[in-house]
Amino acid sequence: MKIGIDVTGIHENQKTGTETFISNFIKELGKDNKNTYILYSYFDVHKKIILPSNFKLKICKFKPPLLQAILMFIFWNSISLPFYIMKDKLDLFISTNQMGPLFCKSKFMIVIHDLSFVKTKKCFTRRDQIIYNFFAKLSLNRAISIFADSIATKKDIKDIYHISDDKIKVVYLGFDNKTFCLQNKSVMNSVKIKYNIKNKYIIFVGTLQKRKNIRRLIEAYNILKKSGKIDYDLAICGKKGWLYEDIFLYVKENSLEDNVIFLGFVPDDDIAPLIAGAEMFVLPSLYEGFGLPLLESMAVGTPTITSNISSLPEVVGSAGLLVNDPTSVQEIAEKILLLSTDNCLKKDLKLKGLNRSKHFTWEIAGVKYRNIINSLFHEN
Repeated sequence: MKIGIDVTGIHENQKTGTETFISNFIKELGKDNKNTYILYSYFDVHKKIILPSNFKLKICKFKPPLLQAILMFIFWNSISLPFYIMKDKLDLFISTNQMGPLFCKSKFMIVIHDLSFVKTKKCFTRRDQIIYNFFAKLSLNRAISIFADSIATKKDIKDIYHISDDKIKVVYLGFDNKTFCLQNKSVMNSVKIKYNIKNKYIIFVGTLQKRKNIRRLIEAYNILKKSGKIDYDLAICGKKGWLYEDIFLYVKENSLEDNVIFLGFVPDDDIAPLIAGAEMFVLPSLYEGFGLPLLESMAVGTPTITSNISSLPEVVGSAGLLVNDPTSVQEIAEKILLLSTDNCLKKDLKLKGLNRSKHFTWEIAGVKYRNIINSLFHEN
């Protein structure tokens, strides 16, 4: 069969969870010798991506005159992709960016990582909410099958868009277990020096955007720091997303520049030892479709705190300390203080985390992806 995949998310060298997913999705489908795959993008795909022999890449020539992100998104899904799908006579098209093409005569399936534009509306502009919701609703109803990253995301899809249960297939993500594993202490120390981290530290990893709840994390840290209850710094790793300005403003207004360290995007080779060297990893998100950094934190042996919402409890199980109300700065502070003062709890979470992370691999996910895709043709 001839299968097309939207891979617009892998044009950047600074990978986020979406880029990581697409890269590994391609790698795992490369083990499928039954089908041929055509990858479509309106960006040049970065050179680190190695395509399997049964894959071809097509870069879109039709682009809007103004290269604004939302305009390109609409143009891509309403004009460019439908043209290529029709021209190449695909047997199946897979959308990996959560919203599919406006017109698609081929069989169509979609990957849904989260429904943050519905679940956390305050984190998006009104315009973006309307556009994303329009394409998501259209795509989900038209798709013959849907990949969801978690049971929580599957429930959201069912509740919000009233999609039938058997149409949604849950496939947990994996992580790079060669990079994210127990780290060498000398490497950890070298990386700390490289990023000018001089003290013990708490770490956060994720794109700087409102739903990651970074502002409240810093407020909680500020309470503990100013009261003398902790002597850690707070390292925040991740590229700027949107609606992040208040994070930097709060740090400046509270004179925390020496203790809250913004490291920007950090490559995997550095982020693994940075997480491993931290006293704890804290991800107090207001909503997540999965939470890949949690796996990476557990895999390097760092005790983890996260929110008791959406998919996050699914990922950490009993291996993480849960914040029941991530909107409560006080509770975030209490959980950080508890973990900083209880060495037995630290050791327990480290051991549980190492064991928990072993249940999530791209190989396991890949088998499920390939079986589900091929079953679409056997059923018809």
